[in-house]
Parts: sequence; structure tokens; C-alpha cells
Amino acid sequence: MSDPEYNQQEAIKQQKALLTVKRDRYNRLLALLDKLEKGESCMDFEAFRIDAYLEVLKEFKETHKEDVIAHWGSEEEFDKLIKKCEEHGESIAKNAIEYYGSVENYAVAMKKNMENFSENMEKMENLNSLDYIKKNDQYMKELVSDLSRDIKDREVQSSVQKIVELTQSDDFPQIQTKETWQYMIHQYLTNDNVIKIIDEKYGVGASKYIGEALRYYFEHQNRMN
Repeated sequence: MSDPEYNQQEAIKQQKALLTVKRDRYNRLLALLDKLEKGESCMDFEAFRIDAYLEVLKEFKETHKEDVIAHWGSEEEFDKLIKKCEEHGESIAKNAIEYYGSVENYAVAMKKNMENFSENMEKMENLNSLDYIKKNDQYMKELVSDLSRDIKDREVQSSVQKIVELTQSDDFPQIQTKETWQYMIHQYLTNDNVIKIIDEKYGVGASKYIGEALRYYFEHQNRMN
């Protein structure tokens, strides 16, 4: 506090934000305990914790400040992202366990992706010049051109293969794994916001069709490393 550059108001603001985060987490844990007390089915208390994942985000903030500011605008905006993750801890934990086996495994995968953050962002920015978005849209339209077709149809699965292989080139960010695709399939099938966006773009029922076609592909093909 004797530091001439010490900003008391900023310190108070940060402390208040920290206490708010802790309060919100305790409220969520209390709600979980209420469910357990009533005998409702909930995931294991320890599995509910996403500390390992939050630590990856916090470490990224400290070690990649330039990237954080460049892509989120400020460290404060990135803090909002962390807070939002804390607020949706149970949902994140459920997805992590379903697709990676545990929150810890998910955290390891995310840390690996973030280590290549700058390179991946640069590749993402170059996708337009490589016609990736145009090609992906073309293959998506091929896939949903007739929603009455069986998802097992050879042409349907051929379109799915094109979509998947499009993300496997050296020019694409190296974040695509089978687990990532399983997560995307889950979004196509269950996320109301994703379903709305996809159906508005490609027609009612398109999101569910894409999700089911992708799921069939990965259940019956061995094309992912």
C-alpha cells in the first residue's frame, strides 16, 4: 500500500470481483448439496469441480498477456470469460467427463491447444483466403440438400468425410481431435442456440441431421488420428 502507484479503488474492485466469484461458486455448491440431500441424481461432488480447467485459463492469462489483449480486448474481458466458465461449471464438467473422461483430461487437452494459440489464431485468420469457409459451406449444403436421405447413404457420408477432412490439412488450426468432433456433434443435437443458427442457415431440421450424420461417420469410420 506504500507503493506510490498503488490504486486503492482498483484493488477494492478486484477484491470484490474475487469474493463475488467465490460467493457464486459456494451458491452453486450449496444448490448441488441440496439436490444430493433430496436424493436427486447428480454427478460426484469432486467430478463437479473444474479447478484444473480454470487453472489452465488463469495460467494462459498470465503467460500470454499479449494474446489475451489482442483477441479479447483486455485482461478484464478475459476475466469475464473465466467467471462465465465458473458460473457454468457443472455443464463444463459434464461435457468434459463425457468426451474426455475427466475434467483433468480436458484441462490437459485445452492446455495443449492454448500452447499453440498464436499459431492457431493466425491460421484461423487465414482460413478466408484459403476458401475454407466457402468450401465448408459448400459441403454442408451438399450434406443437407435432402434431409429425407438416410444418414447412412453413401453420398451423405461422402459429404461428411469432406467436412471432416477439410479440418485435417496443415493449414487448419491443430485443435481437431475425435473428442472435439464428439463435442460438436453434441452441440448440433442439443444446444438450442446452435440448432437455431444452423436451422436458420440450412433449413429446419438441418442441425439434427448434421449431428446424426457426423455421429454415424465416427461410429463407423476409422479416419481420425
